[in-house]
Amino acid sequence: MNMCPRCGNKFLKREYVFKHLKKQKECQVLYLNIPRETIRKDYNKYYNQYVLKKDLENVCKSNDESLTNVCESNDKCLTKVCESNDKIITNNVCNKCGREFTRRQNLYTHRRKYCKIIKQEQSDYLKFQDEMSKKFEELKKQYEEENEGLKKKITDLVGMVNQKQINNINNGTIDQSNNQTINITLNEYGKESIDHISKKEWLEMLEKRFRAIPELVNKIYIDNPENRTVYIPSQKDNQVMIYKGETWKIRDLAEVLEEIFMANHNRIWDFISQNNIDPVLHHKTDDMLDQVDHDEKKRKKCKGKVKYELMNGKIIVKSSYEEKSGKKLAVGN
Repeated sequence: MNMCPRCGNKFLKREYVFKHLKKQKECQVLYLNIPRETIRKDYNKYYNQYVLKKDLENVCKSNDESLTNVCESNDKCLTKVCESNDKIITNNVCNKCGREFTRRQNLYTHRRKYCKIIKQEQSDYLKFQDEMSKKFEELKKQYEEENEGLKKKITDLVGMVNQKQINNINNGTIDQSNNQTINITLNEYGKESIDHISKKEWLEMLEKRFRAIPELVNKIYIDNPENRTVYIPSQKDNQVMIYKGETWKIRDLAEVLEEIFMANHNRIWDFISQNNIDPVLHHKTDDMLDQVDHDEKKRKKCKGKVKYELMNGKIIVKSSYEEKSGKKLAVGN
């Protein structure tokens, strides 16, 4: 029988006694006034003391006169009995199935090889790990397929837009199926148009501070088909092609980047000077322009972002020109 040495409550299994001893509210002391932590560490020892004490109490009830003699004679025996019983009954209990063992090594062997509950828990964990791994692989495969599909759709859409804009070009005009004629001309480098940029777009760009100049470069030289006048053939070479009249000229990349940077720097300055905008935004933009003027690191970083915008849009520039002119755009043409 499993009992609490403090209060004498009975339990079906020993692990229930341990749970009882771990409760936040301590049980009432009726027999052994010993801390619960001490009892948990050496349960068998204090269980034996509890049994002896209870037996002594029973003896005292039946014979009050002999109580003193019995207690005195058994005080010395109590320790010896507990010590001898410690060797026989030990606290080697499996905390999963509740099975008791006389030797600790047997308990370790049982937990490692034979406990059915532990085996079941391990099996469940492996199954769960397997399921999670399969789900991860499925999600990864699905993501890759969706990513490839999106890339293909984007490529198709860009091709369709360019095809519609530059279809059936004849002497700088496009004949549409609805008999509308749209004149498209490629502006010369340095004479790009900015009329297509609305005031709202200007303000949105200025809110981005140091990203404003690269954003403006993208809207002028990439988004507008008439302004696609700059083409960087390779990131490794320090060359850039610019459109001059009917031909493309090869120039030094660093020089052209400096020209584009300054041109769009001035365009932003002209906009905030000529338009009535929020004073705070005006001050922030003015401060940004002043910093890229005098701080070489920020200026270099800004020009690097301009270069990335042109590099990212070079496919659009190339396909736009080739579909419009029917000529290949490459160095040496």
